This record gives sequence, C-alpha cells and structure tokens, in this order.
Amino acid sequence: MTHPAHLRTLLRALVLSALCIGTSGGHALAQNGSVGTAHRTAVVWGTILGAADARPLAGVAVALVETGGRARYSTQTDSAGRYGISAPTGTHYRLVARHPGYQPDSVGFRLGESTKLSLELEAHTIGIAPLAAEAQERGGIAGRVIDAATNLPVPEVAVRVEGTVYTGRTDAQGQYRIPEVPAGRVQLRTGRVGYDGRNQAVTVIAGQTITANFSLSASALGLGELVVTATGREERKREIGNVVTKIETEQVEMAPITNLSNLLQGRAPGVAVLPSSGTLGTGNRIQIRGASSISLVGTPLIIIDGIRTNNDVEASLLFTGGQSASRVEDINPEDIESIEILKGPAASALYGTAAANGVIQITTKRGRRGTSQLRAFAQRTTSETLRSQVPSNFLARGLNAQGQRVNCSFVERAAGTCVGLPDSIYEYNPLFQAPNSPLRTGYVNKYGASISGGSSDGAIAYYVSGEADEGTGTLRFNEIDRANFRANVSSRLSEKFRLSASTGFISNFIQLPQGDNSSGGVFLNALRGSPTPTNIQAFSGFAPPHNPSNVSAWGNEQDLRRFIGSANAEYRPLSWLSFNAVAGVDQSNRFERSFVDAGGTPQGSRPMGLREEYRLQQSEFTADLNGNMVHEFGRVTSTTSGGVRYNESVFDETYAAGTNITPGTKAATEPLGAPQEGAGGNKLFGILLSQQFGFADRFFVTGAIRGDQSSAFGENIGLITYPAVSASWVLLEEPWFLEVDVLSHLRLRAAYGESGRPPGRLEAIRAFTDRAAAAEGGIVPGDVTSRLDNVNLKAEITSETEFGADVGLFDNRLALEVTRFSKNTEDALVRLPLPPSLGGPVSQYANLGEVENKGWESSVRLEAIRTERFDLNLRFNFSTTQNKLVSLGDTT
Repeated sequence: MTHPAHLRTLLRALVLSALCIGTSGGHALAQNGSVGTAHRTAVVWGTILGAADARPLAGVAVALVETGGRARYSTQTDSAGRYGISAPTGTHYRLVARHPGYQPDSVGFRLGESTKLSLELEAHTIGIAPLAAEAQERGGIAGRVIDAATNLPVPEVAVRVEGTVYTGRTDAQGQYRIPEVPAGRVQLRTGRVGYDGRNQAVTVIAGQTITANFSLSASALGLGELVVTATGREERKREIGNVVTKIETEQVEMAPITNLSNLLQGRAPGVAVLPSSGTLGTGNRIQIRGASSISLVGTPLIIIDGIRTNNDVEASLLFTGGQSASRVEDINPEDIESIEILKGPAASALYGTAAANGVIQITTKRGRRGTSQLRAFAQRTTSETLRSQVPSNFLARGLNAQGQRVNCSFVERAAGTCVGLPDSIYEYNPLFQAPNSPLRTGYVNKYGASISGGSSDGAIAYYVSGEADEGTGTLRFNEIDRANFRANVSSRLSEKFRLSASTGFISNFIQLPQGDNSSGGVFLNALRGSPTPTNIQAFSGFAPPHNPSNVSAWGNEQDLRRFIGSANAEYRPLSWLSFNAVAGVDQSNRFERSFVDAGGTPQGSRPMGLREEYRLQQSEFTADLNGNMVHEFGRVTSTTSGGVRYNESVFDETYAAGTNITPGTKAATEPLGAPQEGAGGNKLFGILLSQQFGFADRFFVTGAIRGDQSSAFGENIGLITYPAVSASWVLLEEPWFLEVDVLSHLRLRAAYGESGRPPGRLEAIRAFTDRAAAAEGGIVPGDVTSRLDNVNLKAEITSETEFGADVGLFDNRLALEVTRFSKNTEDALVRLPLPPSLGGPVSQYANLGEVENKGWESSVRLEAIRTERFDLNLRFNFSTTQNKLVSLGDTT
C-alpha cells in the first residue's frame, strides 16, 4: 500500500514540475548528473523576491547543487517569481539564485520531504529567507493591531498564517501571538467584523519571535471577517459563495438588548422576528426567508458553542390561550460574543437534517490573555399599557318600535328598528378603572456581573458571569424570576493541543395569565363587557360571569432548570492539518402547573376547581469529530474538510389533572382520568465532506456533501444526502478589470444546496393508547391503535439557489449587498386522511406536498463617521419573500 504522504509528495512534484515547465520555456528541469532510480524524489519550490520592494523577480537562474558539486538541477523563475525543482531525497543541497543586477544568494539544507525555500535578492547585500522542513526550525510571530482612524487597539482580530492552520487572536490591548510557526517566509492575513482584511508578508526566524503589527481601516463590507464553518474551521467571507450575516455584540452595546430576539431584530435582511404577545416572559418567533413547510415549525436550528440546542418556541403544554414560553429566549444576551446567521440550504447543507429553516450559530464569550476585567451592571425598565390602544365599551339606549327604552345595537340602529337617544350613551373601560383594574405598571430589574481574563502567555483564559432578572408584566398575574450563570475556560496545553469548555445554567420561573383565545382571558372579557351601571356594579364592567378577581385566580406557572455544556478539543499535528472534536448536552427539566380554586373562574363542568401538572425532562446530545487539511500549490490553495456527527434527542414526560379542590389548599381530591406518561427520542448519524479550491486568493469554488440517517425516518428510508456547491469571485482584484475611482470592491457569488427538516420523533412508528374494554366477566385492560406506522416517512427536502453581489464604494465606507434566492421544498409533510374502515386514527403524516419560496434581500451600510470619541454607522435592510403552496399532493 502506498503511504498517503508519498502520494502527496508525488502529486506536488507532478503539479509543480508541470507548472515550471509551462512557465520557463520547457527548461524547468535540467539534470547534469545521474541519479539512481531507487531514490525517492521531493520538490524544492518557492519564490524569489527583490529585497527592496518585495517584488517577484522573473528569469532568475535557480540551481540546486549537491554538497561537493556532484549533481546539479536548475530552472528559472516565472513571471510571478516562482520556481520548482524535483530532486532525490536524503541528500544535502545548496540552493543558489543568480540574477543580473542583484547579489547572488544561497542557502544549504537537507532534502527530506518537499520543501519551500524563498530568497530575497539585494543589489549589494544578501537576504536569506529559508523555510526549512516542518519538523525542524520554528519561531513565533507577535504584534499589535490598531484602528487606522483612532489608533486604538482592536480586540478579537484573527491573525492567520495563510496556507496553514496557525491562528492567533488579539486581546483587549490589541496584542496577539502565534507560537511554533515553521521558519521561513509566510503570509499573514487578518479578519474581523467591521474591518477590511490586511495581508503582510514576514520572515519567521528560527528560535525568535518576530513582530508584525497591523493598522486596520473600518469597512462597511467586512469581507475580511471570519465565519465558522460546519467543520469548525474559520473561513473569510470572501471565500464563501453564500451570504452569511455576522453580528458581534460589541457592535450593539448601547442598544436596549434584553433577549436574543432583540439582537436579531432588523440586523439581517430576510430574518423576521415575529412577536407572539406582549406578555412578560413569552418569546418571539424567528423565521428566515419565509415559511417553507406546511405542517412543521419554521424555527431555525440553534447551535451554541458547537452543539445543537432546544429551539422550541412553544415551550408550554398547559393552556393559556396562545401565549407560551420560548427556549430560544433562555439564552442570556450578555454572554453572547457573536452570532452567525446561515439563511437557507445554500449555506446550511452541511448541517444536514434540521437545517432547512436556516442556522443561527452562537458563540459565547471567552476570556483573553492579560489582566482580569470585571464588569457589573444594574438596570430597571418599566412598561405601561397605553390607554389609546384599548378601546372603551359603548352602549346606546333607545326606543324600539313599541316606544320602550331598550339597549340599541349598531345593527338595530342602522336598520331603523331602534332609535337611539343622544343623552343615553354609556361608556366604560374596565381595564383602566381603579381599584378593580387588572393593569399596573410593569417593571424588570436586572443585575449582573462578569469577570474575564487569562494568563500573560495565553496558556489559559476564562470568563465567568452571573445575572438575575425579576419583574412583573402590566397584568397583575404576570411575573418572572430568572437567573443565568456561565463559566467558560480555555487552555493551551501545548503548541499543538488546545482544550476549552463552556457551561451555562439557567433557572427560570414564569407566571402567565390567561389571554388571547382563552375564554377566561383578561382582554377578551374586558372588551366583551357591558358599560351599563348594573354590569359595572356586579362584574366591574367585564363580560359576565367574569370579573377581575376570578380572572386573576386562574394561575399558570412554569419552572425551568436548564444546563447547556460543551467541550472542544483542537489538535494541530502539522501546519497543514488540524482536528477538532466537540461534545456536549442541553439538559432541561420543566415543571408546569395550572390551578383554579373552587368557585374561582367559571369552568363549566369544573365548579369545584381544577389542578393540572405537567413535567418534562428533555435532553439534546451532540458529538462531532472534524478534520481539516490546507495545502498550497503555487497560487492554488486547497482546503479539504470532513467529519462525522452524532445527535440524540430524548424526552420523558408525565401529565395529571384533578378537581374537587379542598378549600384553603391546592390539593385535588378527585382525579380527572388516569395520569399520562410518555417517553421516546430519536438518533441521527451524519457524515460530511467538503473540498475548496482558491485561485490567486480571488476565485474560490467549493463542493460539499452531507449524508444523514435518522431513527425518525421510516424503516424503508436509508441514507439521505444533501449536496452543495458554491463559487465566489472577487472580480475587482483581477488585473484586467477596469479601474473605477469610487469602486473599492466588487464580488460575485453563487451557491446551491439542499437540506432537510425531520418529521416528528415518533411519527414513523405505530403507537397505542390504553383503553378499558367490557368483556365476559367484567372490565379488562386493552389497547387501541392511536397512530399507524409509515415505513416510507422521510425528511422534507428543501433545495435552494442563491446568487448575489457585494459592492464596496469610497474605500469600502459604503457597502451594498444584494441577494436573490429561490427555495423549493419537496416531500412536505401533509396530513393524509385514512379510511374509517381501518378502525384507528383518521389521518397520518405523509410526504406529499410542495412549497416554493422566492425573494430578494439587500443591505446598505455606511461608515459615516469614525473618530476616537464618536462613531456613526447607518444600516438599511430590505427584503421580499413570496410563499407559494404549490401542491398538497394526492390525498385520496
């Protein structure tokens, strides 16, 4: 079997030899000596530059001479200053470069594997920049990054050694450090949200730490910023063919952010945050690029520090009329460092089954090396219900056809059957009449503190925070009491191995009122009330038989304990190879209770009160393993990524209800049916592979595929695959492109991808419900079919095509981003009616429907003013979405 390293060496030799032959008139490899055929060969390659201006030198004579001058291999550099020579390994050589007008230069080395050697020629002095074999000499790179306009340090800048997996990140003082870099000439690139990327070539000297500082200019375009891919690798936005929106919380520090929805609101075109109610403690719906499913919830996949988390936006079982808590809003925005939004399958294909609605990837805060930083805050917000938003109740008294004084409805007055009396119109608003008003001034008190820092050498860093919220809504029976704790730590155990852990604990108590569609809802009964003096005296103006007292007696509580924890290990055995593994769990325990006292809110058949309890234990497990390889072949950069995924979701729930409440207690003495319980879950295994080629750092093409197998699928469904392909072309950097003074950037991009949306966890399997049956000799237990199995049930498949352009004007201070997308969902789940003759359920889910989404997205950003004391940034987002239900399939 041929060793993979030998294949890589041979491939590199063939590619570089062909490159040199094509660029030096067929004289790239001239041998003046014999070489035994038993020797293995390797390639010596690199670039020859002028030391004064770092300009590539063409036509430089490059020779490879064995020690003692026995064998000689020679070539010439091409127009880009590149050369490549193939020679036997295991021999000591000296590389010699000569060019008219420049001082000759040389360097000695022993050829083991393929080696990069770059030289700088000077007119009078020698400049040597050897890059020795990787396992030999190494050095370090350190420096500082500042803002070009303000000269202030810029934190959170990623500085990457191009063509390798080595990366450093600046701390609060703008300082960074990259240790253990192979000696030689390397290219550095920076990346950060809101700034242009910068490149800098430096020479790493063995045993020394060189300095490389950067001055970054603010950019509304931000193509140099880095985003995290599905394999855990960071890529620049310019390399990606699909649109990705990245939000860093420091950009919105002054905004009134109280939850995740506030962070997303209005900051990404195509992302809609839909308020579900104004009740304190309830959540909003998040929808990206419209609704693409008939039966399933359209919430995007939420990933926190690399693991899947609970994204249930209707996390309440007991009836409140429509209001519910949301697990998405459990996340403390103060702990969020950045958010990346992948808007559809064109971007999220590698996330597989569950990513058809898009992906929101959240990274929590990490400490940085240096002095510990302590932050504490306290704030109070208040809220009122505007009187102008709640109309009063009106009633007119009038005379009917018989001349009797009666209540006149609008219909009767319009028909002329009742003549209203102008002096007999009643008006009353029961919501604002003290002392019986159910409204009040709501408030939320927030207290929080965090401490972060790390060792001076960056070997360990930490972030610890805590926050407590307590408050009331504008209704008297709406309260919250919430606490968040987080501890994140990262450690560089060696120059090749890093380990980090992220833990978060959430305690959340919510009391919700009856509202919306509930017959006992506050606003419903207030608006249905009568303004007559008799009704005001008996029911405070509410619709009989309700009044503010018994409406508020219907209590709904939810108590949550939730833990989100993950661990990430990164191993970099070679400069071009890295591995990362992520494992974690999202564990929640939820308790809900609904209570109506005897003689409380009228409940028809429940005059003796009602008590309901629901308990749910839910867990989401994640385990990922990824590998990334980066190689440079001249001006071509190859990035190969692969990984495996395992996700498991389990739940265990119980429900019980009772009546006949003992006065003065909350004890129910009479059960309402038998207690119910359920348990189950599903497992998913996925594999993925991605290959990207970059050409001259201007044109990038990526192909990827993901395969998933899930226990939620029917037994006849095997591996489902999701392909993806994308291209990105930085057109303005092409040397032939016409220069326009105001135009500072132009990029074209296109992408296609597929992703899925799984059916319910148990929808594919047969289910039974226990029923008592009469038989000879008495009542016996039995089962009836409550759900039929569907062996062909599979995920909804959504395919998406998107293309667009990014334009930068006036040194990228003005940026325009335009995207056109088209999504098509096939095999959408539809309820299929079943014949009654089956004697069981009347319907079941089947993959029958088709949904289509199309639209435009645009974003305009302007860096208007940027000084040391004042910034003014403007953003305008616009999007359109067309949803079309193409087909419900054949439901006959």
